[in-house]
Amino acid sequence: MQLEEGNMSERRGFEQMWLAKLSGCLDEVAGEEIRKEVMAGTSDPSTAVVIQWTREAMERLEALAGEERSRSVMMGCACQYPKSDLQEIKRTVQATGDLNLAHRMLQERFETFLRDTLSLSEELVANVVQRQYYCHCPRIRDVLKGGETIPVLYCYCGAGFYKGIWEEILQKQSSGGVGKRAQRR
Repeated sequence: MQLEEGNMSERRGFEQMWLAKLSGCLDEVAGEEIRKEVMAGTSDPSTAVVIQWTREAMERLEALAGEERSRSVMMGCACQYPKSDLQEIKRTVQATGDLNLAHRMLQERFETFLRDTLSLSEELVANVVQRQYYCHCPRIRDVLKGGETIPVLYCYCGAGFYKGIWEEILQKQSSGGVGKRAQRR
């Protein structure tokens, strides 16, 4: 499956940014030789068959770096939620200790993001929320739209995203992980 033509420049920007993060994390965690092998075939991400390449790259990564280092690499590739946007939630948790309230606040922001930023209809927003598709990644959206699968290892990128959110709110380190729902895909 090729990336959709709509928003191609935005997608190209995302791909280039994500591949640069992946390359840097591979160098840092697994080393240059593993980076070269995992990154093979990424010279032109705008025309790559992105989902197939991702499947193969995740397989190469896990085979070459092992489970623990592979997870560390992928968590390091996460997009980062702006810390400034989390300060109200952090203050609320500090004042109340109520993590359920923090979760509801994050949920409201997520639904607003779906409506206002992604311009999804109320029906699609309800579907995303009901099915618990909380990954903002364009690659994962393509996987879900196409009914395809991708290795669970890729979901550690999303785990890194949520890890950063909760570490900022709670002001504590977290080990991060992937939930059972993602593991079933």
